[in-house]
Amino acid sequence: MRDIQLGNLKHGGDRSKYAPVDTLRDWETYVDDCFSGPDVSGESNHASKNTDSSYHDRKLYTSGNNVMSSFSPRHSTDVLSRISTERRQHKLKWWKFGLSGWRFGVASGSLLATIVLVINTILTILATSISLNEAGIVTLINGSCSKTKQWGAGLHLLINVLSTALLAASNYTIQCLGAPTRHDVDLAHAKGAWLDIGVPSIRNLRWISWRKLFLMVLLALGSVPLHLLYNSAVFETIATNDYEVLVVSESFLSGAPWEVDADQVDNAGDITNQQIQFYQDNAKQWQRLNNTDCINAYSNDITTSSGSVLAVTTYQNRSTSLINILGQSLVPGVSTTNEWICTEGADVYDALCDVNTVLPHAATWTVSGYPIEYCLSQVVPERCKLQFSITMMIVVIIFNALKVACMFYGFWGHKEKPLVTIGDAIDSFLEDPDPVTQGLCLMTKHDAIKGTWISPDRAPKPWQPATQYWHSAVGRWRWFSCLVLCTLTVTGAIVLLIIGIHSIAEENQSSDLTSLWSMGFGAVNANSLLRIGQTASDEPGGGPNSTLDYVLLANTPQILFSFLYLMYNGIFTSMLNADEWSRFGTLRKSLRVTMPRGHQRSTYWLQLPYTYAIPLMIASSLMHWLVSQSIFLAKIDRYDIYGKENTSGSITTAGYSCISIIFAVIVGSLMLLTLMGISLRKFNRVTLLVGSCSVAISAACHRVSDDVDAAFLPLMWGAVSEGEHGVPGHCTFSSEEVAAPIKGTLYAGVS
Repeated sequence: MRDIQLGNLKHGGDRSKYAPVDTLRDWETYVDDCFSGPDVSGESNHASKNTDSSYHDRKLYTSGNNVMSSFSPRHSTDVLSRISTERRQHKLKWWKFGLSGWRFGVASGSLLATIVLVINTILTILATSISLNEAGIVTLINGSCSKTKQWGAGLHLLINVLSTALLAASNYTIQCLGAPTRHDVDLAHAKGAWLDIGVPSIRNLRWISWRKLFLMVLLALGSVPLHLLYNSAVFETIATNDYEVLVVSESFLSGAPWEVDADQVDNAGDITNQQIQFYQDNAKQWQRLNNTDCINAYSNDITTSSGSVLAVTTYQNRSTSLINILGQSLVPGVSTTNEWICTEGADVYDALCDVNTVLPHAATWTVSGYPIEYCLSQVVPERCKLQFSITMMIVVIIFNALKVACMFYGFWGHKEKPLVTIGDAIDSFLEDPDPVTQGLCLMTKHDAIKGTWISPDRAPKPWQPATQYWHSAVGRWRWFSCLVLCTLTVTGAIVLLIIGIHSIAEENQSSDLTSLWSMGFGAVNANSLLRIGQTASDEPGGGPNSTLDYVLLANTPQILFSFLYLMYNGIFTSMLNADEWSRFGTLRKSLRVTMPRGHQRSTYWLQLPYTYAIPLMIASSLMHWLVSQSIFLAKIDRYDIYGKENTSGSITTAGYSCISIIFAVIVGSLMLLTLMGISLRKFNRVTLLVGSCSVAISAACHRVSDDVDAAFLPLMWGAVSEGEHGVPGHCTFSSEEVAAPIKGTLYAGVS
């Protein structure tokens, strides 16, 4: 057998600096023996537990130096002191062992979910102590609309952060519960099937225990109410004022006589003579606005801080100082409150109004044909509300508690060792090689899919290095479903955006980017309400379009995005899973496992490193927030000209924000393009593409017979023998020296 050429591969073949496997496995027994006295029969405690006569002669090695050689442990105080120190350290390691790897991750997720539960519970208790109406609604803030909007945006951001944290912890637990054990894998291999290691997979569900499957279903279903209700538990209620527009002459302000003409009755609305007299008596206390400020103040269909307005004209009528009356009220889909600004004739509903076409001509502005000099605006207090639904939050808390219970049970109730990471699988197969895959050391995921490994004919396979891209580590169906659904979702959002912009344009409103930005993120606007049967607040059941209907409608996109994100995250996981595997072809490193032994590395993340996991969580939170601002529950309270709430005219529906949809489309498209860009990265050529396929991983882990400590030491994948005289070579993981496989050389996994 010719010498193996190492080339430029980094390797480390000096095994003297690593602790032997027997030390790692039996260290606790050894230390217990050092401190035990003779038993009743006079024999050592060790003898009763271990019949290996050479046990006391084993040597311990640490970093290549002898810590102790053959000795009588009861005759050396120094040695006993050394052992005592090592024992304390060892016990500490065993304490960490119980909270290492996936168990630490699930425990941390359970704690995080508990913190979210406590926050939700405290906020709900504090809210109920403020005020609670019959519908289970608490008004947190009542007054300033800007303050309400700021607090609403802040609370929704907090909700989306808490929601993302809770769902991330839940998904982590689901992935750990869905990871197969070695028993599950062996059973699948024996039946000609293979499982996925290190990635979320539906394939594994039929092989795991029913208890795990039941917990996974509970955790998954528990996420649905959170998506549907959490964001709508806090919502804004906008107050809009009906108002009257009185075109008056200057003399009206000085108490000149006035009368309502017969032609003005139709437009007068519910105004009474007493109210007109009230306006005349108090007009001088109202806010004076020039034409430009007046147009801007009443340009929005929803007027929150302005009441009736006196438009003072230069026109003089000798018989009356009251020239015209224009009653205004918001009826979405029928009328808006700013149409009077654009009217040239007597009929206020002749045309829809785009105030941007009026502003350039403010100096010559006319209302109903009368030239306006300035306005007097009635200032009314803002009545916007930030409200909190106790009923929705109770449902959220219940399912939050359900998740906490499932996660804690997942941590305490399952003691078996699942193969959560690809390092766990390598560790298991090196320790206990799978006979099913003997002689298939160059098998890839594609070979496994074809089923060639099931055939009894296992001819040696030549090494054919090829350039592999990250996207090849992901199954075609996973790629297809993710890309198609993401593309359809983005396309659907664009279509809805176009419809929304067209709807705004139909109202004769500007729909350029500046105008859409001025409408705000998640802001209620009369021109951007879904007009599918608005619900009056005096209808408790809400009929076919109740408040609950709009809550479900507004939050359904949250479920859709979460489903797409799971697919998106799964693709990243698959690619990084394969990347971790490929690095063993060029770098010698220890395994990253969930329960480390020897020189193995512990891990709290599964397959997504923090450099990927944290940006993905931030992107997920941002997208959830943008979605919540794109379509949302919209409640509008109406107040009449006398300042009384018109409960029968209040509106409950769903609103949409075009600027939020634009940003959601941009961020979603960037996420999709980022995924596609990263998928074009290359793996190194000195490796196999096994992906997450358990049978392909198993085939690459048939160690040479004398490399018994391999799983506990830094490893590298490569050729451990090249073969000669018609005998094929062998490629595997090894703690000893390996070489790059030679192109065209046959390898069959025979050790």
